[in-house]
Amino acid sequence: MSLKSILLTLLVSLFLTGCNRTVPVRNFENNAFPSQLTLEQAETAILKGCIKLGWQCQKVSPGKIAGTLNIRDHMLQVDIIHTQSNFSVMYHDSANLKYNGTKIHRQYVNWSLNLVRTINAEAL
Repeated sequence: MSLKSILLTLLVSLFLTGCNRTVPVRNFENNAFPSQLTLEQAETAILKGCIKLGWQCQKVSPGKIAGTLNIRDHMLQVDIIHTQSNFSVMYHDSANLKYNGTKIHRQYVNWSLNLVRTINAEAL
């Protein structure tokens, strides 16, 4: 094989890898708060983190908050389950995110991790 064909093969494979827009759905479980909080303080940190990033969140029950993010024509819904010491961001539903039961658009991971980081920052 010539150097030219090797480079072309490499470029095509990199391009095809970059086009992969879906990733396995994962939940972001047992994220520890930076310090021990009351249930009310944990809830406040979660709600502040949601608001800061443009999520619409509402308390469903003690220890559970439903969050919805609408960006352009995409919609993501998560359940945020929390205690005084940790919280989990769990996939609930979506629209226009290529969800097929096991995989979802890669942006789901970015939006969810950003929410986890912002909630932790609000809990300080």
